[in-house]
Amino acid sequence: MATLTQNTIEGTLVFVTIQTPQTKYQSDDKEYKVGIVVDEDTADSWNERFPKQTAKVVKTSDFKETYKIDPVFPDEKKQYVITIKKPASYKDGKELPEMYRPKVLLQDGNTAIDVTKTTLPANGSKGKVSFEENSNDFGTFSRLKNVLVTEMIEYKKGGGNAGDDFGLEVQGASDFNEVQGSQEQAVVKQPTQPKPTTVPDEDLDESIPF
Repeated sequence: MATLTQNTIEGTLVFVTIQTPQTKYQSDDKEYKVGIVVDEDTADSWNERFPKQTAKVVKTSDFKETYKIDPVFPDEKKQYVITIKKPASYKDGKELPEMYRPKVLLQDGNTAIDVTKTTLPANGSKGKVSFEENSNDFGTFSRLKNVLVTEMIEYKKGGGNAGDDFGLEVQGASDFNEVQGSQEQAVVKQPTQPKPTTVPDEDLDESIPF
């Protein structure tokens, strides 16, 4: 069940782009962002709170083609995906300092482990997203803070084989996997692997309700 609280939203994670910020649509600016699949009630609550950042509605029949995982709510006609973002730079173009960039945290019991630089959550991972709420003359908006992964599926890039085009295996070319096209491979990630450094308490915003 997806839930929305004052500062966090919980659900199934998709398109987590925090390790490397992505270029905004029709812009040279970059941003961090994460999608989270929620149920209809949670989407309705979000839309009421952030009417200019409403959840994306995806037909259940189209969901797997776009997100490469089975629909989170297979018995429903529609799936709801909320995208939460944060600019990767200030208005003057300077990149955000490391301490202000979103983090990916892996929950291991009562500990939050920083895996931002070591592990990329694949679509289908479960977790919570924390965000800030900001209001101005244009309305009320959310801004991404951090992601806490409670069930990690690690995204892996696997290499193709040059001989695949001809139905053959290639010998004596160990580097082919690194230079050929990549394919997605989801691997269930146990909380104790790899061995990232536990985030010190002072590095976490005290307002994050994790």
